[in-house]
Amino acid sequence: ILKSGKGQVYMDSKERLIVLLRYLKDNTDEEKEVSAADIRRMFGDIGESITAPTLRDDIASLQRAKEDIVVRKVSGKGTFFKYLGREWSEAELQILIDAISAGQFISRTMSRRSIPCRRSRPPWTGTNGSVSNTMNIRRI
Repeated sequence: ILKSGKGQVYMDSKERLIVLLRYLKDNTDEEKEVSAADIRRMFGDIGESITAPTLRDDIASLQRAKEDIVVRKVSGKGTFFKYLGREWSEAELQILIDAISAGQFISRTMSRRSIPCRRSRPPWTGTNGSVSNTMNIRRI
Protein backbone atom coordinates (compact mmCIF):
# COMPACT_ATOMS: atom_id res chain seq x y z
CA ILE A 1 0.00 0.00 0.00
CA LEU A 2 1.36 3.36 -1.00
CA LYS A 3 0.64 6.88 0.26
CA SER A 4 0.28 9.80 -2.05
CA GLY A 5 1.49 13.27 -1.17
CA LYS A 6 -1.99 14.14 0.10
CA GLY A 7 -1.90 11.37 2.73
CA GLN A 8 -4.23 9.21 0.69
CA VAL A 9 -3.58 5.48 0.82
CA TYR A 10 -3.94 3.47 -2.35
CA MET A 11 -3.12 -0.01 -3.57
CA ASP A 12 -0.24 -0.56 -5.99
CA SER A 13 -0.65 -2.79 -9.05
CA LYS A 14 0.96 -5.84 -7.41
CA GLU A 15 -1.39 -5.67 -4.46
CA ARG A 16 -4.36 -5.15 -6.77
CA LEU A 17 -3.45 -8.31 -8.72
CA ILE A 18 -3.19 -10.32 -5.50
CA VAL A 19 -6.55 -9.02 -4.23
CA LEU A 20 -8.17 -9.76 -7.60
CA LEU A 21 -6.76 -13.30 -7.78
CA ARG A 22 -7.80 -14.04 -4.17
CA TYR A 23 -11.32 -12.76 -4.89
CA LEU A 24 -11.63 -14.98 -7.96
CA LYS A 25 -10.29 -18.02 -6.07
CA ASP A 26 -12.66 -17.45 -3.15
CA ASN A 27 -15.80 -16.60 -5.12
CA THR A 28 -15.75 -18.66 -8.31
CA ASP A 29 -15.49 -22.25 -9.48
CA GLU A 30 -16.47 -24.35 -12.49
CA GLU A 31 -20.15 -23.46 -12.09
CA LYS A 32 -20.04 -20.04 -10.41
CA GLU A 33 -18.67 -16.90 -11.99
CA VAL A 34 -18.53 -13.24 -11.00
CA SER A 35 -19.24 -10.20 -13.13
CA ALA A 36 -16.99 -7.22 -13.76
CA ALA A 37 -19.52 -5.22 -11.73
CA ASP A 38 -19.08 -7.66 -8.79
CA ILE A 39 -15.31 -7.14 -8.92
CA ARG A 40 -15.64 -3.35 -9.10
CA ARG A 41 -18.06 -3.49 -6.13
CA MET A 42 -15.57 -5.59 -4.13
CA PHE A 43 -12.79 -3.08 -4.78
CA GLY A 44 -15.18 -0.27 -3.79
CA ASP A 45 -15.95 -2.09 -0.53
CA ILE A 46 -12.26 -1.98 0.40
CA GLY A 47 -11.93 1.69 -0.56
CA GLU A 48 -10.36 1.19 -3.98
CA SER A 49 -11.62 1.67 -7.50
CA ILE A 50 -10.82 -0.20 -10.68
CA THR A 51 -11.69 0.84 -14.20
CA ALA A 52 -12.84 -1.54 -16.92
CA PRO A 53 -9.55 -1.19 -18.87
CA THR A 54 -7.50 -1.80 -15.70
CA LEU A 55 -9.58 -4.88 -14.85
CA ARG A 56 -9.13 -6.18 -18.39
CA ASP A 57 -5.36 -5.59 -18.20
CA ASP A 58 -5.11 -7.21 -14.75
CA ILE A 59 -6.98 -10.32 -15.91
CA ALA A 60 -4.69 -10.53 -18.96
CA SER A 61 -1.63 -10.22 -16.68
CA LEU A 62 -2.88 -13.06 -14.49
CA GLN A 63 -3.57 -15.20 -17.56
CA ARG A 64 -0.04 -14.52 -18.89
CA ALA A 65 1.21 -15.69 -15.49
CA LYS A 66 -0.53 -19.02 -16.23
CA GLU A 67 -3.50 -18.47 -13.92
CA ASP A 68 -6.48 -20.38 -15.33
CA ILE A 69 -9.06 -17.59 -15.55
CA VAL A 70 -11.96 -17.90 -17.98
CA VAL A 71 -13.50 -14.72 -19.41
CA ARG A 72 -17.02 -14.84 -20.84
CA LYS A 73 -18.56 -11.82 -22.54
CA VAL A 74 -22.35 -11.75 -22.75
CA SER A 75 -23.87 -9.23 -25.12
CA GLY A 76 -25.96 -6.72 -23.18
CA LYS A 77 -25.09 -8.26 -19.78
CA GLY A 78 -21.37 -7.67 -19.32
CA THR A 79 -18.23 -9.67 -18.75
CA PHE A 80 -18.00 -12.64 -16.39
CA PHE A 81 -14.97 -14.35 -14.88
CA LYS A 82 -14.18 -17.62 -13.15
CA TYR A 83 -11.00 -19.14 -11.78
CA LEU A 84 -10.39 -22.78 -12.67
CA GLY A 85 -6.79 -23.33 -11.52
CA ARG A 86 -7.65 -25.26 -8.37
CA GLU A 87 -5.31 -27.54 -6.48
CA TRP A 88 -6.33 -30.89 -5.05
CA SER A 89 -6.82 -31.08 -1.31
CA GLU A 90 -5.32 -33.97 0.61
CA ALA A 91 -8.83 -35.38 1.17
CA GLU A 92 -9.55 -35.28 -2.58
CA LEU A 93 -6.24 -37.03 -3.30
CA GLN A 94 -7.08 -39.73 -0.76
CA ILE A 95 -10.45 -40.32 -2.45
CA LEU A 96 -8.69 -40.59 -5.81
CA ILE A 97 -6.14 -43.04 -4.40
CA ASP A 98 -8.91 -45.11 -2.79
CA ALA A 99 -10.85 -45.19 -6.07
CA ILE A 100 -7.79 -46.36 -7.99
CA SER A 101 -7.00 -48.97 -5.33
CA ALA A 102 -10.56 -50.31 -5.31
CA GLY A 103 -11.01 -50.21 -9.08
CA GLN A 104 -11.29 -53.77 -10.34
CA PHE A 105 -10.87 -52.58 -13.91
CA ILE A 106 -7.31 -51.43 -13.13
CA SER A 107 -4.60 -54.06 -12.93
CA ARG A 108 -2.57 -54.31 -9.72
CA THR A 109 0.54 -53.18 -11.61
CA MET A 110 -1.19 -50.06 -12.97
CA SER A 111 -2.66 -49.36 -9.54
CA ARG A 112 0.80 -49.51 -7.92
CA ARG A 113 2.25 -47.22 -10.59
CA SER A 114 -0.61 -44.74 -10.10
CA ILE A 115 -0.25 -44.57 -6.32
CA PRO A 116 3.23 -43.43 -5.32
CA CYS A 117 4.69 -44.07 -1.89
CA ARG A 118 3.34 -41.37 0.44
CA ARG A 119 6.93 -40.44 1.39
CA SER A 120 7.74 -39.40 -2.16
CA ARG A 121 6.22 -36.62 -4.20
CA PRO A 122 3.30 -37.87 -6.35
CA PRO A 123 3.91 -37.61 -10.10
CA TRP A 124 1.07 -35.13 -10.56
CA THR A 125 2.53 -32.56 -8.17
CA GLY A 126 4.54 -29.58 -9.26
CA THR A 127 8.19 -29.07 -8.45
CA ASN A 128 7.21 -27.04 -5.40
CA GLY A 129 4.90 -29.79 -4.09
CA SER A 130 1.69 -28.08 -5.23
CA VAL A 131 -0.95 -30.36 -6.64
CA SER A 132 -2.74 -29.47 -9.84
CA ASN A 133 -6.21 -30.79 -10.60
CA THR A 134 -5.67 -30.06 -14.26
CA MET A 135 -3.73 -33.30 -14.69
CA ASN A 136 -4.71 -35.55 -17.53
CA ILE A 137 -5.98 -38.96 -16.52
CA ARG A 138 -5.74 -41.51 -19.28
CA ARG A 139 -8.44 -44.09 -19.73
CA ILE A 140 -6.93 -47.53 -19.28
